[in-house]
Amino acid sequence: MEQHQVMNKAIAFGTRRTPYYPELKIYCKTTNACILMTQLEYWFASMPDGFYKFLSPCEHSLYKKGDSWAEELCFSEKELRNAFENILEKHSSKRKILEILQEGGDPFAGKYYLSFREPRNNLTYYKRNHSLVNQMIHIAVNAFDPIIQQQTLDALTDLKFPEQDNGQFGKCPLGSSGDNQTAVANIMKQKTTSENHNQKKLASSLNDFRDAVIADTLTPNQILDVQTCVDEIFTLLTETNNADKALVAIGKNNITKNILFDAIVFDLLDKSSWKKSQQEFPKKIFSIKNWILKGKWEIPSGFSKEKVSKFDAQKNKIQEAIKQHRMSLAHANRMKSLAEKSNQCDEKINAWEIEVAKANKWIEKLEAELNSVDK
Repeated sequence: MEQHQVMNKAIAFGTRRTPYYPELKIYCKTTNACILMTQLEYWFASMPDGFYKFLSPCEHSLYKKGDSWAEELCFSEKELRNAFENILEKHSSKRKILEILQEGGDPFAGKYYLSFREPRNNLTYYKRNHSLVNQMIHIAVNAFDPIIQQQTLDALTDLKFPEQDNGQFGKCPLGSSGDNQTAVANIMKQKTTSENHNQKKLASSLNDFRDAVIADTLTPNQILDVQTCVDEIFTLLTETNNADKALVAIGKNNITKNILFDAIVFDLLDKSSWKKSQQEFPKKIFSIKNWILKGKWEIPSGFSKEKVSKFDAQKNKIQEAIKQHRMSLAHANRMKSLAEKSNQCDEKINAWEIEVAKANKWIEKLEAELNSVDK
């Protein structure tokens, strides 16, 4: 083997190693947890909103050789579980996370990461506590100098770390050299400017959970998704030749966009319907939309008759009013014509012209109202 090939292989071997940062051990407690955290940060750098990953080699259809924590780090499953215990909060499902959020709790439980299982595809997903991790790394990076390490930690005592005990961080003696106050002031300034940004990232991460699971009411993003779904359904029903069954199902019940929107929301919030979806919003709304387009969906029994009757009564009332004003318009036109033929005074002709204009105005207004009900 030529020398340059040996060097290239040596470089490749070195560049794919996972580094170990001793500075993290004060927060992660064990060497394995430090190494695991470094690898987690590697993946979150390209996927900040989260990702799924396998613990060890398995038969899952999405698994690829080398694509697991055990293979990447050469850890046993026991070593991985022990390392995760120090830095990650484990949840059985997204619903558990939502329940914690609804009670005002912290799904991260003060730790740097969390994981949850997705039963429908048997995958484990990982999320990052952006605010806490960023603050911890910020302190670690700025604490390499042992002269200012103690003063830095004292200045940031408002931060909370997992399972922190008194004296856990150790004491580093202060030296007499260096501008300690300036160094600490700079760290505090950077912390203040980044705090709001970190909080926004964390809020965004928590909102992902809220939008993914159906609670007692829909979130604003879920409501927008329902409206989009309704618009898409009506567009597909009018443009697709193979939508006869669905068109009949929509038409026979006199379903308008407003009725369909309210009915879908009712169906989504009903925990007894579509039980296999486990109240997961994307899966449930997809199932509803799919059944509507196949012509199999029906308005939920607890919603339909009263709601449809209400809209029918509203439409009938408007249609009756339009009918009355059309009769008034016809009468005013006849009287105006008679006045003109009998050479009556301009005052009487103008009076009937005003009645014609009034009737036209009412008809125009009521037809617009009827159109808004039909949409």
